[in-house]
Amino acid sequence: MQIKERPVSSAAAKAKPAMKRHQVTLDDDRWSWLDALPGGPSKGLSALIDLAREHGFDLEHGTDDQSVVAAAPVETVAEMPMSQPIAPILDLAQTTLLEQLDTTAYVAGAEFHVTGAKIYDGQLDWAVNKRSAQMARVVYHPAHPNPNVAGAWQGQGRDFTTWIFSEEAGLSEGLLKSNLELVMDATLEPGASVGYHVHKTSEEIYYLLAGSLKVATVSVDGAFHTETLLAGDAHLVRPGQGHSCVAGDEGARYLTVAARV
Repeated sequence: MQIKERPVSSAAAKAKPAMKRHQVTLDDDRWSWLDALPGGPSKGLSALIDLAREHGFDLEHGTDDQSVVAAAPVETVAEMPMSQPIAPILDLAQTTLLEQLDTTAYVAGAEFHVTGAKIYDGQLDWAVNKRSAQMARVVYHPAHPNPNVAGAWQGQGRDFTTWIFSEEAGLSEGLLKSNLELVMDATLEPGASVGYHVHKTSEEIYYLLAGSLKVATVSVDGAFHTETLLAGDAHLVRPGQGHSCVAGDEGARYLTVAARV
């Protein structure tokens, strides 16, 4: 991230005394999430600036679509590493994934997975169209717990899941005639993980919508591979393979599609 000091105009100096301004060029991969926003980085910057101002930070567009100008009181800047003059904004941006959710709308997994559980609470006809508000929202704490392994592989943190379609045993809707087993929209809180599990008779795809996800895959013969995925990336676990994943600092939102084989 490149930092350039910019002098404050005389008018601005009168309005905001003892302020330093710094132009920040967004060439740091911590800002890569801006590229994934509708409208690209430029619109993303505008949204970030609006968000910053709502929280009392002084931010404005730089001389191009790839930079912002941050202002802070002189004493604050003096206490802050010059490479991070807008660290509070970075922290703010990294919390927005989970803040987009109404977490109170999610029921605990143990409460949901009972006899007769339904993933959709609306009426369906021959033309199948589902409304978001009537889809089951479940929080798993954690998802796929596995006490037989160590660390994040055990599963940790919360996974906020919306069930979209399901033909899983116990949650089958009887809508799908193919081998498709489930479609879910999941959001892991920062640092949360899905416990290690093996897909014996199914295959599963993760399509990352936002945030980052470190995915570990174990082959049938025990080979191990780990890779970090960003928005727009995808992961496939094949029959007989196992996997686990950990969300990055901003969390991770991904679409899950599984099918029986």
